[in-house]
This record gives sequence, C-alpha cells and structure tokens, in this order.
Amino acid sequence: MTKATPASSESTNLTRLWYRLYLKRKAEGMALNPV
Repeated sequence: MTKATPASSESTNLTRLWYRLYLKRKAEGMALNPV
C-alpha cells in the first residue's frame, strides 16, 4: 500500500469527521423521533 499524499489523507479525515457527525445527528434524530 503506497503512502497517501497529505491532501488525500486530509480529505479522508474530513470525510470520516463528516460521517461521524452524520451518524451522531442521525442517532439524535432517532432518539427525538422514534419510529
């Protein structure tokens, strides 16, 4: 596996951060509006 460039690594980190925030919001939404 080749070493990722700083730019792609940063992009991956941002994607993970966004995904975590998305999951947190989704969990909060489910808690507020149980289906």
